[in-house]
Amino acid sequence: MAPTGTGRSRTANTDSTRVNHNIALSWSYAPLLVLIIARYVIASDMLKVARDNFERWNDSLQTKDPKQVAALYCAEGLSFLPTVSPQHIKNTGNTQDYFVEFVKKNPFGTITDDSVQVYADDAYLHSGMYTFELGDEGARTPVEARFSYVWKKEGGSWKISHHHSSVRPEGAVKKEAVPA
Repeated sequence: MAPTGTGRSRTANTDSTRVNHNIALSWSYAPLLVLIIARYVIASDMLKVARDNFERWNDSLQTKDPKQVAALYCAEGLSFLPTVSPQHIKNTGNTQDYFVEFVKKNPFGTITDDSVQVYADDAYLHSGMYTFELGDEGARTPVEARFSYVWKKEGGSWKISHHHSSVRPEGAVKKEAVPA
């Protein structure tokens, strides 16, 4: 006959070992959980940064000063594919030339859908949909377009290293403006 309590003791030890193993296993995932939460917080914060940078870019359009707008773009390593140009612009001089004509259209952009992908604390992709109002007051025409910007920090300031914009294809779903 087996000693009294041996079955319980084995079960209790096995359960205790299993619990300890599960706790250890749970703690081994803690750094991953912290990283996931940190990425979420960074992405949430970076969406605000992205929207603020878009507003800064949009405000520079309102000055009608092409040099001020072009100053927001990287001097080197630029890839700019504008909405109303067939050119692939790769330098600040051509960026400024593009905006000479574009600011004459009195553009004002409103983001209607956006998201951000964070690549580092100094680089992110901001993409989505926006509507530009073009023309003189009282006769403005809306142009719905898609956009992508890659912003990176250069010398402590956010600069655009990539900007693509294209007219929204017919049949795409429309959304209301994103609250600021």
